[in-house]
Amino acid sequence: MHGRDGGWSELKAGVQSKILRAGAGGSSVLIRLNPGATLPVHRHRHLEEGIVLTGSMQMGELDLGVADYHVSAPGSRHAVITSRDGCLTYLRGTSLGNTMGLVIELLGGLVPGAGEAPVTITGKDGQWQPIAEGVEEKRLWRDGQQASRFIRFAPGSSLAGHRACAGRGNDGCRWRNLLWRSPCPQPRISLCPGRYAP
Repeated sequence: MHGRDGGWSELKAGVQSKILRAGAGGSSVLIRLNPGATLPVHRHRHLEEGIVLTGSMQMGELDLGVADYHVSAPGSRHAVITSRDGCLTYLRGTSLGNTMGLVIELLGGLVPGAGEAPVTITGKDGQWQPIAEGVEEKRLWRDGQQASRFIRFAPGSSLAGHRACAGRGNDGCRWRNLLWRSPCPQPRISLCPGRYAP
């Protein structure tokens, strides 16, 4: 999907979303927060992963910037989310696009208790490891069934077996692609800056 494809929906004043994919484990979406906009307290129904693509986002005491990754377990509760200067964020596993699921998440946010602690990896955390010539990965999170990682390609490099859709890595875990700000590594892969394969 091109970043320009699909329409943006107004969730509330200063907050827009674009559904990239909807599924049983939640939706993959882009969320755009204008400066000062907020999202309410909510409790996750699904494993939710987020990456700040532009700007910054604040979740309680946590201040996230570009390339920061955050994962929250099902049943965990987020404090109010806001953005001082505006942001664009990719989320996977949200109930956006599912009205009943969203109502359940919002009502669940009213129940005390934080649930399982989230994991945050900032852009400065972790290490990039070579996995092929000109290709590096940074492992972010893993639970035995799924793995999340950043993969970066040097110009002209490629990765054997790489697909622009969900697949399985060498470790047997499912992976998904999101590419938002590096040159397209090879013409036959349809992921280029601003394109998403949720």
